[in-house]
Amino acid sequence: MLNRDKCTRCGACAAECYAGALVMTGRRATTDAVMHEVMEDAPYYESSGGGVTLSGGEPVLQREFALDLLKTLKAQGVYTNIQTAGNYPFALLEPLLPYLDMVMYDIKGISEDIYERHIRGDRGRMLDNLFRLDAAFDAPLVVRTPVIVNVNATEEEIGAVARFIQPLKRLESYRLIPYHGLGRAKYDALGEDYNNIYATPSVETMDMLEKTAAKYVPVYNFKKGFISTERNG
Repeated sequence: MLNRDKCTRCGACAAECYAGALVMTGRRATTDAVMHEVMEDAPYYESSGGGVTLSGGEPVLQREFALDLLKTLKAQGVYTNIQTAGNYPFALLEPLLPYLDMVMYDIKGISEDIYERHIRGDRGRMLDNLFRLDAAFDAPLVVRTPVIVNVNATEEEIGAVARFIQPLKRLESYRLIPYHGLGRAKYDALGEDYNNIYATPSVETMDMLEKTAAKYVPVYNFKKGFISTERNG
């Protein structure tokens, strides 16, 4: 039996586990190693117009590696995108912008209560960085909100986010993403209890919230397409 209290995460036991019951998740990689995997899908990028998205965690906090990888991707003509939550000094993100074709920026809510109870990040910095990004970027900007029951799945909150982002000049679309509980498998793998107070919104709730947001900004749904392409007052 694995004693997690004494585990130092060195990986030695996983390497010796003949049955494969223990595995190390994640690995270190160089830019060249990542590019080797990325370019295996080059025909798909060319035929679909797709590319590579850096996500996380928070990829901006690995700025040096992210910058080197993005430069190499652009040199190969690969479309680039990044998913970020903006909880860092803007100076970390700014050097990446010339090598990005799109930025997806996550806003989980507007109210101070949500940040205090669920996010615990620097609310002012995250919201301010979005507008600094809008001013410095010359490519499409997508704002996303994960919709979570018991957190932000209300017309009041989603409407407030939509009104907040309405002035963005680079906004391509606002996308609402229903919460999922896929993180449970990670808790199980770590032998941790999954005490989850959150829930996935119903289809009806998502439809209602998208219509609320579409009063102010273009809302994109992957199945329906654009719900609104006009910004109202």
